Amino acid sequence: MMIDGADLTTVQTRQCGLLTVLALAAVLAAPSVAAQDIAAEPAAEGSRNAGPLTPRGFVINYDVRFAAFRGDLTLELLETSDNDYRIRATTTGRGLARMFMGKESVEEAHFTFADGQVISRSYELEDGGKSGENDTEIHFDWPENIAHSVYEQELAELPLEEEVYDRISADVVTIMDLRNGNEPRTLKIAEKNSIREYTFEAQGEERIELPSGEVDTVKFMRTRTGSSRSVLIWYAPELDYLPVRMEQFKRGKSQITFTTESYSLAEPLAASDAANETASAQT
Repeated sequence: MMIDGADLTTVQTRQCGLLTVLALAAVLAAPSVAAQDIAAEPAAEGSRNAGPLTPRGFVINYDVRFAAFRGDLTLELLETSDNDYRIRATTTGRGLARMFMGKESVEEAHFTFADGQVISRSYELEDGGKSGENDTEIHFDWPENIAHSVYEQELAELPLEEEVYDRISADVVTIMDLRNGNEPRTLKIAEKNSIREYTFEAQGEERIELPSGEVDTVKFMRTRTGSSRSVLIWYAPELDYLPVRMEQFKRGKSQITFTTESYSLAEPLAASDAANETASAQT
């Protein structure tokens, strides 16, 4: 998902200052495999790296806070068929926020994972507002190197270069970079009928408290070129670099926070495949 000023979770503000959370990017899938609950032990490093790294499925629930308003964000990534994935972010308000926001906000993207790369296919946002003014739809036509984008009911054709992503699938790109032992790359994101660039700056390490207990994290500040907003993201290595906390700033002042309340993380595909091969060999 992207928060404005960063990819991985995008948050926009709406009338009465209420937020519409768009996309946390969510991350990595294998839905047919049993998931862990929040108190479960993380997979051993050896099993995670037993084969080529592929996206790993999860569902993660965040508590969202903006001024006096609160909401819930659920992020889910699952594999819909071989090497094809769907990532979805659903946001609902609590209390007064729910009354003003109306129906839930849903952001969804589809991508293919091939040769170790995320390839965006489509993106859609229904922001939940009555006017639908922020509703967005993008289709990536890679043979023609054009993204067909509709935002605020206006159509735009965006020229595609290599490594242009939608703003939710881009979160998977960052997670995969970290899982492969690399620094997050600069990202080019198709959004709001334009191509925008996001950069990352390392902010050190921190051990933070989650409902399941303490977890070590690495922190990166994500910033969009030309924007006054930035997002600080805490990634947890022992949870395959899930983004367990996020905080959006505007001109250095904190505005919105996202804190993990619960999650489920799918068993690594490589470990499952290895177990199946061992069982077959013994029969």
